Order: sequence, then C-alpha cells, then structure tokens
Amino acid sequence: MIKCLIDAKEWSQNMTKGNEYKTYSLRTTIECHHSDIRCVAALPNGGFVTGSRDKTCKAYLPNDKNNGFTEVQNLLGAENYISSICCLSHDNQTLIYVGSNDSNIYCFSLENSEPIHKLMDHSGTVCALSADDGSGLIASGSWDQTCRVWSGKECKAVLVGHEGAVWATAFIGQQVITGSADKTLKLWTIDPKVECVHTFEGHKDCIRDIAVISETNFLCCSNDASIREWNIKGETVKEFVGHENYIYSMTNITAGLEFATCSEDRTVRVWSHSDTNDIQTIRLPATTLWSIARLSNNDLAIGSSTGKMYIYTRDDSLIAKPEEIKALEEELSKSTVPMSEIGGMKVNELPTAEALLVPGKRDGQTKMVRDGSTVSIHNWDAKKFQWVKIGDVVGTPGATIDPANRQTHEGVEYDYVFSIDVEDGKPPLKLPYNITEDPWTTAQAFIHKHELSQGYLEQIADFITKNSSGMDLTQTTGGQNFDPFTGGSSYSTQTNGSSQPMDTSPPIATNKYFPQTAHLRFEIHQIDGIAKKLQEFSEQLPPELKLDSADIQLLLKLSDFTLEVQPQQLRLIRLMLSWPKMYIFPALDLIRLTLLLPKVNEDLCASKDSVRLIDTLLVCGTDASSSANQLVAYRAIANMFAHPVGEHLAITNSSIIFKALSKPLSSNKNVVLALTSIFLNFAVSYHNQNEDNSALKFECFTAAVSHLNTITEPGAVFRLLVTLGTLATNDPTISSLLKTDESEDTVSMVGLVQQFYLLQEERAHTYKLFEEGHKIYLNSGPNYNFIKFRQLVNDVTQEFKRISVAIIAIEKKLRFNGFAKMANIVTKLQDLEKSKLELSAKLQIAKQEAIDSVDETQKWDQVIAIKQKVRDVIDLVNEQLLEFRQGMEDLDTK
Repeated sequence: MIKCLIDAKEWSQNMTKGNEYKTYSLRTTIECHHSDIRCVAALPNGGFVTGSRDKTCKAYLPNDKNNGFTEVQNLLGAENYISSICCLSHDNQTLIYVGSNDSNIYCFSLENSEPIHKLMDHSGTVCALSADDGSGLIASGSWDQTCRVWSGKECKAVLVGHEGAVWATAFIGQQVITGSADKTLKLWTIDPKVECVHTFEGHKDCIRDIAVISETNFLCCSNDASIREWNIKGETVKEFVGHENYIYSMTNITAGLEFATCSEDRTVRVWSHSDTNDIQTIRLPATTLWSIARLSNNDLAIGSSTGKMYIYTRDDSLIAKPEEIKALEEELSKSTVPMSEIGGMKVNELPTAEALLVPGKRDGQTKMVRDGSTVSIHNWDAKKFQWVKIGDVVGTPGATIDPANRQTHEGVEYDYVFSIDVEDGKPPLKLPYNITEDPWTTAQAFIHKHELSQGYLEQIADFITKNSSGMDLTQTTGGQNFDPFTGGSSYSTQTNGSSQPMDTSPPIATNKYFPQTAHLRFEIHQIDGIAKKLQEFSEQLPPELKLDSADIQLLLKLSDFTLEVQPQQLRLIRLMLSWPKMYIFPALDLIRLTLLLPKVNEDLCASKDSVRLIDTLLVCGTDASSSANQLVAYRAIANMFAHPVGEHLAITNSSIIFKALSKPLSSNKNVVLALTSIFLNFAVSYHNQNEDNSALKFECFTAAVSHLNTITEPGAVFRLLVTLGTLATNDPTISSLLKTDESEDTVSMVGLVQQFYLLQEERAHTYKLFEEGHKIYLNSGPNYNFIKFRQLVNDVTQEFKRISVAIIAIEKKLRFNGFAKMANIVTKLQDLEKSKLELSAKLQIAKQEAIDSVDETQKWDQVIAIKQKVRDVIDLVNEQLLEFRQGMEDLDTK
C-alpha cells in the first residue's frame, strides 16, 4: 500500500462529487461451499441463502455475538448444481425457491432441509427466479426459452417468445419482465390473458439480471458489460458503463437512488442513479463474482467462484477487525491477473512505482506500474487515501513456457492441457494448447472433435485466453491468425503498427476444417423432460395412441445405451410416429435419441416404416407453426447418419429431403444449427464413398449454397462452409465453382455478401478496440500515456482504411453486376460509418476535456449530447444493415 504525498484535504476539494457517499467496507468473509456460489438471495432479519455448483443451498442468519453469520440450514434435494434462488415472504411465511440444472424448482422452508414440494414443468436448467411478495407469485426462467409464472404448486402462465435462454425475470407492477440470451427483454401481461406487450432491444449481448426501480422503470445488466435503465414504454433512460467484462448480477440498494453490480472482471461496483459512472469499486480475490444481494440492513452479500461469501457493510459497528481487512488485502495483492484480461501492453512504456505517489481521481481507479520486468496492478482506496496492490500481471509480453513444465497429451507435448467440464457427472475432456496458437482456432477444433454445440465457441476461447500465460497477441507469432468461421486469415495488429488484411478469397478444398470425415450427432438429452411431456401429451390422445406409465418407463430405458433393445420398445416407437403434430415433439425427441442405437436405426430405416419415418420427419421439419417440431425433426434426420442403414435411407431420399428443406422456416439458432448439420452429414457421406457420386454432391452443394443467402447465425454459416469445402475436396467440378470469379455465378455473389458481413464485423471489433484503448488511456492520467495511445490511433486508422477500401470494392462489383439497390445501401453505410468515426473521435476529445475541466457539468453535458448523436448514427447503420439483408433476395432473381 502506497501513501500519497499530496495532502488529503487538498485532494478531497477536487472530489466534491463523492463527499456525501459513505463507502462499503468488509464485514466478514464466509467459506460456504466447495464450489462456485452461483446465486444468493436475502432472507428477512438480515440473513441470506446461497446456491452452489456443489448441489447444495445454505441459509445464514446474523450472529448476535459478533459481526458474523451462523449457518442455520443446509437445503438438500437437487440432483444437479444450483443455478437460481429467490425468497418469497407472503401470508406470514417465508419460502425459499431453488432452481437447478436438473430442470426442477424446489420449495423449502427454513425449518426443514428437505423440499416441501417440487415444480417440474421446465425442460431445461432453471437459471432465473424472482418473487412478488404482494401476490405470492413466482416467475422462473429457463434454458428451455420460456418463463413460467407460479402460484403455489400451480403453473399460472407460460411466457413463450424468446429465442434464447431466459436468464432474468422480475415483477413490475402487475406485469412480468424477462431478459434473455437473445439480447432482448420482454414485458408481459399475465391476467386476464398472457401477452407480450413490448420487446426491448438495445443490448449487444445476453441479458443477465433485472432490478425493478418502480412500477414504470427498471434496470438490467448484460454480458456486454453495460447497465441500462428502461421505462416500460421501451425507452432507454440512462446507460451505466464501467465494468470491463460480463455483468452477472445486480441489486437495488435504495430503489431509484443506488444499486450494485458484480462481474467477471472481479469487481463489485456501487452506482448512483444521479451519475453514469460507478461511485465505488470493490475488487475481490476471485476469478468470477457470480451473484450479489442487498440484505435487509443494506449490507451487500457477494457470491464468488471460490465458494466464499463476502459481506460488505456501511455500518461502522459491523466493520471487520483491522487484521481481517489486512488479511483480505494481502490475499488480493498475491492474486494474479492474466495479461489477457488487461490487453496488449509494452512493459517499458508503463510508469514506475513513483506514479503511485499521485492520488487517484476516483475510488476504485486502477493503475499498472512496472518494477523491472514485473507489472503490478493497484487500486485507489478513497477512504484510506492510498493505492492498494490488487495483484500481479502474469504472462507479460514475450513470456514463454519452461520446457520442463510442458505437458503431454496423446503422445504430443503442449504448453497447456486443460480439463474442460462439459457436463456434470461425466469426466472432463482434455484440451491441449500451445501459446503460439490462436485460442479461437483451438476452441473450434475442440468443438468439432467432441461434437459440441457451436454456442460453446466463445466460452471455450475465453477460457483458454484467461488460463494461459497471456502471450502478447500484438506481437508476431510466426504463423497466421485464423478466423474460426472461415478458416481464412483475420486482422491482427502488429507491433510495427501495420495490419494484416483478412483473406477474403472463397474457400478451397484444402483446410484444417475440411474435409470433414465424421458425422455430427445430437446426443445430449433431458430424459426427465421428455418423460414429463410424453406423459402430459399422451393423456390428450385417443385411446389407440396413448401410452400408459409402464409404456413410458419402458421407452425411457432406451436412454441407457448399455441395455438391449426389446421388441415392445420398437413397437411403441412405431406407434409414436402416428401422433398428431401438435403433440409429437417429445416423441420425436426420443426417436432422435434412439436413432443412435444400431437396432432402432436398422428397425426404423430398413422396414416398411422407413417411408413413414421420412414422411413424418419432413412434415414436422416444415411445420412453420412449431420451432420445437422443426428442431427435433432436423436432429432426427441428422442422427439417421449414425449407422449405415439410416445413412442409406437418407441418401436414397436426398432429393425429397433437400426439396423439403429448401428454405429455413425459423431463425432460431438451434433450429438452423440442426438444419445445417443435415447438409454437413450428407457431405461427409458423399466424401467417404468410394464411387462416382458427382450428381449427388452437386445436389447437396446447390442446396447448401441456397441457404447461404438467408442464414446469418455464425455457427450455422460455418457448418455450411465446411459442407462446401468437404464436397469440393477431390471434386474438380465443385472446387472450380467455389473458386470462380465470374460475376454471374451465384456462389461468387453469395461469397461477396459474406465478405461484406465479415468486414462489418471487423469494423465493429476495431471500434471496440478503439473504445477500450481510449478508456485505458483516460485511466492512465494524470500522466497520460500519449505515445501508446497515438500508436493505437494509427493502428485503428489503418484498419478502418483497409476495411473501407475492401467495402468500396464490393460496392463497385455489386453495382457493375446489376445489384444497384444493394450497392446504394453499401454507399449509405459507408457515409454513416464515416460520420460515426468522426463523432467517436469528438466523443473521446470531449471526455478528455470533461475529466480535465474545472467546470465538469457543462463539459459532461457535451459528452452526453455527442453520445446521443453516436447512438442515432448506430440506429441508422442498423436500419441500413437490415435493408441490405432484405436486399439479398435480389440474388435469387439474378
């Protein structure tokens, strides 16, 4: 800890905005669980309840003897890890509701460790829970993309409309608000009828939590590291920015006045509604801070990835003893921060420890200093008026792995061999990695090897980055940096300020991603969810189609692949093929799973029922009224390829299948991933055949290309591109089609459009780098590192110039080949992007002036005005992008 030379009184005169704020201080630390504490909720009388990945919940109440807490109950019963918690105080009773990864909700009281009852209607992890004490209602959100509203044991309403997991729920007045992984929020009425009355759009990533301020306003936080205040009309009232990574949880301190958030950036931040910047930053020695709750006395309870709870208070009588605070500070100072969380830097340009003699500008400000080749991070503690060391940066530029510490995997040495937990109850998968590799490329290869969801890509890449030694990616590694979606080279900033342009040439038949030789399978299942829906839907069917409890139990045994398939099970599967469309999806989901069994695959695909199987799957796959039917039907077709008999049936009916699936009926991510997996499996089969099948390949090629016009989900586009690459391998005709430069060729035009989208993504990424770099520059004051920032500006300018030149070339090609409408849209976009860049530069200058100005109010008003102009331009850019997407229909008529 470094004491500053400037007098505290003199410094405080320049910090008048924070004079009335009373800071939070450590009250106590509690070692609660053996694994991450994913959720926490406040109990009456100053207590709280926690939920963990160790499958347990624990309740704590204040200890009268000291400032600590006593564990009063261990709540048991969940079959998988705990993902959400809420407390309901209604009718003079407090109930604790616990959501689990096993898809169930458990209801407890403090008097008993066993659940009072269990709510079982969800078919995916219950990741959000909220309570309304006045009405006694509970709202639950799930990975099954629904929210359910409960009254006691009864499900009162099912809210369907999100296209991703529902991560957040809350009651606002007589309505319910939900937040989702689809980046939107929705406002619902539930009485007298269930209806979505408004959809809120604006966040750039998943919505993680909601805090209601009043009957008309609420806050939400997101993976895009921002917090927004909304009114129920759908208007953004205010945006709060300060976190540097995902924000997982938030809580009101005093509704409408103060609130707090916790994040993946290892901090808790306290905010005032009167300002858009945080007023206190609390940094803790944990990789992730998952959850936060305000206790009844306004203390903050924080759940961490270490299994510890941290309690912070404003009550001077409850503050921890000096030795406890010192112990936490020492633990924090010994923690390490991967360089990947800081960004590229040059050690010799960082200030020395003398920079810590100058006081910080606000509580929680961070500063990096160097001591030789060692870099440490310090946090400004306004209350103590000193810099507090919060850790060392590991993986400084040029870092290498000691050869003696390299690990071996499958006979090959690597810098790291990570263990990745994909599913509870199963052994972790091994992921080898060298620091000279691109984390995204490694993550993509890992996903394909283990047939995982494309949705894991970012999560795995982030895991690699954060847990490796953090090599400086701004330095040349001697190899190319590959884009995981195209296999081509992607932009990376070089140490000399130059940039490496992206390879936008069409895919060729030599690539690490193709030819693909193994079929994709859909193996993951929720057998309990299937069982519940089979029971529920069977009761609605006529007697000749019904399944009794014994039938369902017999069918469920098919999920155990070690058991022998029985004739009665095969009969029941054939019976389910006759279920009506409105009830068939759980039956198809079970059939999808059982097609992985050789006996079932052979029985369904080689008998007279094979025609009925194909017909049923295609009827459901083209059911525009049900995304659920489409999803399970596409997955079932993909799983037919698991065994030769099913593969033969699919190839025999390829023309019918391609015609039926010529246009996707849903934009749902999981649906289009399943759809594109079908094309990829056809390509794998054709590649593996030792015979002349050029006609079949061309049929698959044409079908896959047609979907490149409409599908934009990155994982699905990637599978289509791998499909084309696999088909082109050792096939000169298809390979030449992919390489053609003739403007009238459909594939060339589709490739042109794909290049445009990729360039737009690079432009957005460059903006983000620019903004983050400027934020680091501002935080380096008052001794601003102008040299480093000037280098960043030069890099960014060169990159924007390269992207603009490439997009102008696309515009000319579109115009030359008769696509005037799309060319005009590109021209408008270029003009808007130019305005956006100019405004962004003005905004950065305005922020600098506001920070350095004596008259802060006027300067910050200018910042807010320019910010609004930037938002307006962004809205216009999005409108033009939407028009461009609609204009892609021109390709079909060319």
